[in-house]
Amino acid sequence: ISNGVHQQSVALGLTTCRPYVYCLEEQDNGPGLPALYTAPDAAITELPADKALGALPRLTFPGKRLTATTQGPGLYGAPQLRTEPVTLRAVPYAFWGNRTPGEMEVWIKASV
Repeated sequence: ISNGVHQQSVALGLTTCRPYVYCLEEQDNGPGLPALYTAPDAAITELPADKALGALPRLTFPGKRLTATTQGPGLYGAPQLRTEPVTLRAVPYAFWGNRTPGEMEVWIKASV
């Protein structure tokens, strides 16, 4: 394994609710969205509709954040990986970036 900053091929999933596609935004989930994972069968909770999001519900579901620290010299030291549980928050894709600039992900990594 090289430095955890480099992306690799992983299982991906798409979050939808009715006919709408949802995405994760940095504003709701913090920086480093590529480090977020969820189970394919995670229970999704709809939050009350938000006028700023076209009166569509926001979604929350359980996930994990992968964090890595490197032991040893430079970029290729031995990685120490761990996960921490997080609550992921998704907004309708059509409205991302309308609140604050930041990262966005539509394809969410699936934990296997």
